[in-house]
Formats: sequence, structure tokens, C-alpha cells
Amino acid sequence: MTICTRPTEVIEAFRQALLTGNVEALAALYEEDATFYNIGPDLVTSGQPAIREAWQGFIDSTEVLDFTPGQREEKVVDDYAFAHMPFTLTSRPRGTAMDPVTIQGRTTEVIHRGYDKAWRYHVDHASVPLAPPAP
Repeated sequence: MTICTRPTEVIEAFRQALLTGNVEALAALYEEDATFYNIGPDLVTSGQPAIREAWQGFIDSTEVLDFTPGQREEKVVDDYAFAHMPFTLTSRPRGTAMDPVTIQGRTTEVIHRGYDKAWRYHVDHASVPLAPPAP
């Protein structure tokens, strides 16, 4: 597993784990008591085991073709980092030849440096713009 020694390393480790479908590496990026706000059907997940399960469900059903972080804003205060950035995610249902779908969203993060000096998500909140109402 990647040990992130700076908060800025967390998003790159996240990107690599997401693109390779490495659920264990994704889960390891969260603290034991972290909270994950997802863009899927189960919007709020708390605790590393539940977050791992949420990512497992996503990876089992979704082939991630690309994840591109945008310009990241970050402020570090002692053992906490507060960050936000836009992102683009391109994916399709796993095991299909469907055309890829690209979504743009934003993430807001609280990253904490633990007793072991590794930085991990304490709060990871992904969001996408709401679709306009149907006419």
C-alpha cells in the first residue's frame, strides 16, 4: 500500500487505485472512522470497512477508463488538510461495450495526518451537478 507522506499525495494514490480497480488501496486511503459522501445510490458511508464495501461495489460494476483531477486548492493546518478540486471521470458498465460516459464533478476533502504520519481521508465528499428537470 502507498503511504502518503504529504496530503497532496493522497489524490494521486486515489487516482492510481481507482484506475487499476485496487479496492484495498482505495480503502487504505481512508481513516478507520472516515466519512465518504458518494455520488451513487448510497450517498453517505462511514467507517473504513463500509467505505471499502462501497468502493468494491463500484469497482465490480464500473470500468473506470479515466479520472482526471483538476486544479486543486489545499490549505494545511497542523495535522489537517482541507482541499477541493474539480474532476472528470470517464467510465462504462463493467463487461459491456457501451459507449463511455463522462461526468464532471467536484470533491471536497478533509485529510488527516495520523499517529503513523500517513495522510488519509477523514472526509471525502464527491458531488456532481444535478440534472436539469425534465420538461
